[in-house]
Amino acid sequence: CDEYWARDRFTDPDDDFYSGAPDWKVCDTAYRDWKRGNSREVSYLAKEFEMKKAASAYARASVSKTGVLDTSKLHQYLYNEDLFKKVSVTSDGKNHGLIFILDWSGSMCDQILDTYKQTLSLAIFCRKVGIPFQVLAFTQDGGFFPDGFKQEDFQGRDHTFSIPYNFFLMEFLSSEQNNRDFDQSSLYLWRVCSMFVYRNFYRWDEVKPCPPTQYIPSHLNLSGTPLNESLATLQTLIPAFQKKHGVEKVHVSILTDGEAQWSRQWKTTEYHGEKRKHVTGFGRNAMLRDRKTGRTYDMSTYKCTTHAILKYLKGRFPNCNFLGFRIGNTRDIMYTLADHLSQEEVAKQRKIWSKNKSIAVPFGSYQQHFFLSSTGLNTDTEFTPKSDSKADIKRAFTKSLQGKANNKKILSSFIEQIA
Repeated sequence: CDEYWARDRFTDPDDDFYSGAPDWKVCDTAYRDWKRGNSREVSYLAKEFEMKKAASAYARASVSKTGVLDTSKLHQYLYNEDLFKKVSVTSDGKNHGLIFILDWSGSMCDQILDTYKQTLSLAIFCRKVGIPFQVLAFTQDGGFFPDGFKQEDFQGRDHTFSIPYNFFLMEFLSSEQNNRDFDQSSLYLWRVCSMFVYRNFYRWDEVKPCPPTQYIPSHLNLSGTPLNESLATLQTLIPAFQKKHGVEKVHVSILTDGEAQWSRQWKTTEYHGEKRKHVTGFGRNAMLRDRKTGRTYDMSTYKCTTHAILKYLKGRFPNCNFLGFRIGNTRDIMYTLADHLSQEEVAKQRKIWSKNKSIAVPFGSYQQHFFLSSTGLNTDTEFTPKSDSKADIKRAFTKSLQGKANNKKILSSFIEQIA
């Protein structure tokens, strides 16, 4: 970002394409205000996590004899055989880590800032409680190729999952960054996300929340939705993450706004006596097979592919949780639920959604999927009465408590999965 924003077109008035230096004043102020207000949410997450972690440790506690006489009990020797000192032994819990997969596709442009806020909030929580984490975003940008790369060399075996040659995972944030680097990366990503969301601000808003999209670095532009390809890479990313950070259990949080794009397989065909390798669709009755265990998973439709890969990963890594986060409107969320839940269950979740603008359900192959309303996330829940009248004060107070309570339900549900 620093290199891109330092180009002549933004810094040299004599450049043929000069458009002026970007003005980040309003955008950066919004970031600092959000970060200041978000500290309460992070503190709540940390408190819930420590409470549940302590409760789990207490449940595993046992009492053991030390073999040392307790002199305060010697007078009981005639009727009590237990005269030794005891110590409470607590079994250590498992070390945890989190991997976040952030959707960086074109369809995210309207929701990407809200989704990023959710990601950043969880990342700050991880830093606060000392959980190793990694925030990755997928893209199909063609600008990261190493020297000497040839597309024809990027081929796989027949009937294996095809990872596109222009697929990349970008590491945005991690627990290995120091405070300065983490805050700078967080701010720069906030700027980029804001430019996508407010890309048409000059048509309707006099106060410019951020510069136009020409200031987005070329490699950070949105692309397709290689969600399935991102999940497929986890079979190597998870073991590498565990080894690097010494963690036993990894939670994978997937933040997206919809379905993955069509995925394909490698296949060799013959045409006029000439054989060639290419990529093609899976076919109507395709199954995903784990070569190590022999288990198979249904991929008969493109919507099944994501859940088949999640089941495959769960079979490979039974200690891992796969959690979904999705931000959208009511129609989009209910349509998604109808694909995997019964009508009765959808009706039940609709009532909860209407009241809270958020739901948390075991969905498809996710251990838990959190659905959040984009309008609900941006609703001001602070205590701001319209007037000094008792009625307005009561309404404002009730509204602020309700909004905070609804948000805490989702946060508590997330903590339950990882504590």
